[in-house]
Amino acid sequence: MSDLTIFNFHGRDVRISGGPDDLWFVATDLCEPLGYRMASDMTRILDDDEKGTHIVSTPGGPQEVAVISEPGVYKLVARSRKQQVKDFDRFIRHEVLPQVRRTGMYAPAVAAMDPRQMGGIMKAVVRAQIKEAITELAPQIIAAQLAADPRVAAIRAVTALEIAQDEGVPRKGRHPIVVSISKRLKRYCLARGHDPDKQPGKSAKLFPVEYAYAWLREEGREFIRRRIADAAEPAPLFAIRGGKH
Repeated sequence: MSDLTIFNFHGRDVRISGGPDDLWFVATDLCEPLGYRMASDMTRILDDDEKGTHIVSTPGGPQEVAVISEPGVYKLVARSRKQQVKDFDRFIRHEVLPQVRRTGMYAPAVAAMDPRQMGGIMKAVVRAQIKEAITELAPQIIAAQLAADPRVAAIRAVTALEIAQDEGVPRKGRHPIVVSISKRLKRYCLARGHDPDKQPGKSAKLFPVEYAYAWLREEGREFIRRRIADAAEPAPLFAIRGGKH
């Protein structure tokens, strides 16, 4: 299955498959940027060595998709006089493809992004990396590694509410579960020499992500699952009536 590089052009994701020296574009993604109604309208124009199929990862699992080679894309571009097609051609030749060949991936220039958007991306990436690392390393080791990385300093903590949201706790009746998560996680942190009450920053109690995800892995997810199940069960009739039959 081919690795994918994804870039966005005018609100449309375009996937590239293959290595830096053999790049192929997913045909259906090119329809809108190049002004075609269907992928088959493009592929019938191309020579056999300018089109093909690759197995790529999709939300529904690995699938075989039609792809167009880089020379094939340039051939399609040359057939059009539309300004959007010219803009697309310039964008991929001057920005996307040079970066893919140089780094193996494409990322928009940081200066062109909203700082809040960049912060959200960094936060998601860092947390995903820590989640993966927690399966191999103790939280104390993770903490030492993260402490040496200044990029992570401001985003390496989570609140009990964020944990509840990430773990799918329903909005209705969420508050008691958030409170219990906070208490359990504080106890977990204290047992390992960290006091969340001394964590600087927001007014809400912050927990280092390395401890939070370790707790989730060891016991937290099961605890949250039980609390969600308990909250979903209707109270007995006698309890609603104050214990009277």
